[in-house]
Amino acid sequence: MSQYHKGQFGAGFEHYTVDETMRYRTAFVHRQNTTLGAPVGLSLDGNAPDANVTEDTSNRILLRDHTTSIVKAYVVGHRSDDAESAAYEVTAVVLCVGGTAILTSTITVLHEDVPAWGVPLSAGADRLFQINGLQATAVMVQWAAVVHITEIGV
Repeated sequence: MSQYHKGQFGAGFEHYTVDETMRYRTAFVHRQNTTLGAPVGLSLDGNAPDANVTEDTSNRILLRDHTTSIVKAYVVGHRSDDAESAAYEVTAVVLCVGGTAILTSTITVLHEDVPAWGVPLSAGADRLFQINGLQATAVMVQWAAVVHITEIGV
């Protein structure tokens, strides 16, 4: 598994420099347990963000400024009592220039026992790109995502 840009923690990290252009190809696993009927961000350590606390974002997808990235992820959710599950394929093109903007995205449902579940995407001015787990009821759902990012920029 590879840590995304510059902070490697395993085999498979690749960094190329060609004519002052940086290219990164990365893969990592994000996870989260959710119990709310609201989107909750997946992270490397499984800790949910707290809107009332300024947090260290090192466990989240933080894109470099002045880059364009393609994000490809496979996300699976499993209800803790084995009653329901879901699986999604996510593809997004993300521009990061003075902030983050999702240019286009596609979320393909591979399997979904409960149509109210989902994996909404979010992006912010803080260069954060987030894959969120969403379920409709107040039961625990375990989420995991394998995320691949290819990034190029100046």
